[in-house]
Amino acid sequence: MQILPLVLAQSADETGAKVGLALGAFFIVVWITIVAIFLAGFIFWIWTIIDCARREFPQENDKLLWILIIVLLGVLGSIIYVIVGRKKGTLPGKSNQASAAKK
Repeated sequence: MQILPLVLAQSADETGAKVGLALGAFFIVVWITIVAIFLAGFIFWIWTIIDCARREFPQENDKLLWILIIVLLGVLGSIIYVIVGRKKGTLPGKSNQASAAKK
């Protein structure tokens, strides 16, 4: 008669261990996903700062303004720069190549 409670206790421990293992694996996957998203955002942010610093803009203060927007607003500033500001600037040498191709 004492075997039945012992069997039930063992099965409850095994079920709890399986649930704990599944939850642990789930949290590890969630953590890795969150880190990957933040790392991708940081790399995108750095890339937009470098891209803006390399470009030449029509007005002298445009570059400074865009770098401030990118730095102060973070990834949101980077997205705004890619959508709006990147079109206004040109890479050095690009305008020279375009005018040489037209000749």
